[in-house]
Amino acid sequence: MDWSDDACATRWTVIVRQKDSKGRLADKQTDLTVSQATTKKLKLDKTYVWRVLACRDGECVRSRWFTFHLAKAVAPQ
Repeated sequence: MDWSDDACATRWTVIVRQKDSKGRLADKQTDLTVSQATTKKLKLDKTYVWRVLACRDGECVRSRWFTFHLAKAVAPQ
């Protein structure tokens, strides 16, 4: 995942949930110093949502939730 930097942010947290914003926590990465992250291995054929918290001096702002789907790989025929 990659997102636009907030000019004032110095640390980021990424939260990934399965299905929707109240779904099972699939991954969480804290104290990131760059505005990008790679998730741990996620299950295929599932929909996920993710958001970023941009922080500076203990103050944080949240992005909206973004959605993506990991499709099952199909073998070539």
